[in-house]
Amino acid sequence: MADATHPFLAGLLDDLAPDLAPDLAPDGALDGALDGGGDLHGRTTAVAGASTTAAALGCVVVADRDLPLLRGSSVPLDAEVSGGAAQLAGPVGLARRTGLDLRRLTTSLADPHDLAANARRVVAAVDALAGEHDLDDLAVVVAVPSGPDEPGGPRAGWLAALDELAARELPLLLTDDRGTPGADLAARLDAALDRELPVVLRSRGGDGGRALALLVAQRLVLDGELGDAAAVLDGRASALGAARELGADALGRARRLLLGVGVPGAPAAAADLVAAAAHLPAEGAA
Repeated sequence: MADATHPFLAGLLDDLAPDLAPDLAPDGALDGALDGGGDLHGRTTAVAGASTTAAALGCVVVADRDLPLLRGSSVPLDAEVSGGAAQLAGPVGLARRTGLDLRRLTTSLADPHDLAANARRVVAAVDALAGEHDLDDLAVVVAVPSGPDEPGGPRAGWLAALDELAARELPLLLTDDRGTPGADLAARLDAALDRELPVVLRSRGGDGGRALALLVAQRLVLDGELGDAAAVLDGRASALGAARELGADALGRARRLLLGVGVPGAPAAAADLVAAAAHLPAEGAA
């Protein structure tokens, strides 16, 4: 059976502020909703104080402007960049000067009318940043506004932007909006994974059960089972049942391209997820 130290759980859950969980606008762009970061002290203390579930916890997601409030904190951080790709250097410099454990920067493409060109500008900004700082332990994650998908899947402009990100190996941020059909999210995951593009997922109103559903969907998409993934995402199929069929080891292999799943109250969600993991076999059904 799996336990709290199993690779599929390691660093999986990122913490979102409960009242700020809709961190992306409906079109997939960052909307600045993390201003103030909620109860930063309470959130960072809860993550730092986790014991049996600590292995399942990843980053605390904050706005870049709140980084100065976190001096002395040792928890891993994911900072949302409020000023676009041109402002990437500021949070990195601050983190290096103050000893903050900045693991990710998250930015959004600003121009939905020419996503590919905007993605190239982000890539250029990351290249410039790499010339000033060692980025080996820092991922720059990019949200790409999606808009409504076309009948055949994601829009061509959205896919072109993913091509640009994949060429530079910049991870993609996808939001799990409960109003989005599971088939659409599965198609977006498939487009990213087909390009070997690492993904960060965030769930509005999510919990440990939803995090498991997203991880299971990621694994099913990797296996080419988009219909099954959509069923799990829509709640038409049991995520825990599918996880038992897959097995913990298969879920662990899915983590290669899944950097984290953001949910409100990650420490509590981690407890639920660890409890569910205890019922998973290492190997799935034959």
